[in-house]
Amino acid sequence: MTREREGVRQVIQVRGREVELPEGVSVVAWSLERSRRQNPRLRVVLTTLRELEEVLDSHYFLLHCSPRQLTRIRDHVMEVHQRLKKELAPLLEEASCVPALERARVRALASWRELDDVIFRELYAALGGKGPGQDGAGRSKLATAAGRLFAFLQDTLGALMEGDPRSSHEADYFLSQRFARDVEETEALHEAVSEIRQSLESLGTRGPEAMNRLVERMEGDARLVATAPEWKAALHFLRGMVEELLPGLQSVLVMPGVRYGETKALDRLCRSLAVKALVFLDLEETYRRLGTSPLPAIDDLRERLARLLAELRDLHASLAAFIPAWLANLRQRRALILLPKRDAGAGGEDAPDDDVEPAEE
Repeated sequence: MTREREGVRQVIQVRGREVELPEGVSVVAWSLERSRRQNPRLRVVLTTLRELEEVLDSHYFLLHCSPRQLTRIRDHVMEVHQRLKKELAPLLEEASCVPALERARVRALASWRELDDVIFRELYAALGGKGPGQDGAGRSKLATAAGRLFAFLQDTLGALMEGDPRSSHEADYFLSQRFARDVEETEALHEAVSEIRQSLESLGTRGPEAMNRLVERMEGDARLVATAPEWKAALHFLRGMVEELLPGLQSVLVMPGVRYGETKALDRLCRSLAVKALVFLDLEETYRRLGTSPLPAIDDLRERLARLLAELRDLHASLAAFIPAWLANLRQRRALILLPKRDAGAGGEDAPDDDVEPAEE
């Protein structure tokens, strides 16, 4: 929650405390700054800083490590540089409404331009598109670039945090191991759910369309046989869902960062889809063997298959609606990860949306 005070200064809520914004900075302007620029800037800087920490042991190690290790470090450093060029540099080009943040942004932008235009230009020129040279000069340029990049990230993180209106109340969280873990877990979860969405899309629309047509035909066509085109398309879709999609979803369920509501919703969907799909596939074999036999039991079997298929169609529709909504929620959570989870939903200004759940079946 936010409110205006009398006079020029306006007030925001940070962890249950009122914090005055700088003079002339409105709540609306800060809200846009926070969500569109400041939070994404901090997230990129922190994640790339942690990525560099994983490969940079010391300058001594870099100057004396094996060619294989040197190549790995070189690739990682260049990958971080390219990510910053794509994700951070555009954010540093945008002016800030907060004077302290604007000063930090200007300094960070100047440091970035020197790093990008001078240090890394010299490194790329020295490498010439090849692996890092084994001579002392080649290693030295890589060590210089890596060290300057690491220093830039540390200085930028500190400056951006110092200029943030929330810094005096949130610094303990920003610097804690839990914050770093929150960022890492959210990034990994976002990537995993993105892969699930791709798997869902790769199954295509022919399967659900065939299931719709098949349900309609089974309800009114007693002569329908298991060799119909719709039948084959529906079976192919269900097998793909059981063999590829559902195992991926089950692995996502156990990942850190999945909230209780998401776990409950996905677990229910996965269990229902798996059980009903396996029962349908088992009964389908029996139905296919009986064919168009006039046995009374065949009618009961057809009705049960039709009910199962209709339920599977509806469950798939729920899943197809849930995954994109969950992914959008994770994107927002990724942008708002700077707010401690214990404050979410407790009146803090950054509280993300509630967990996304599909409609009850």
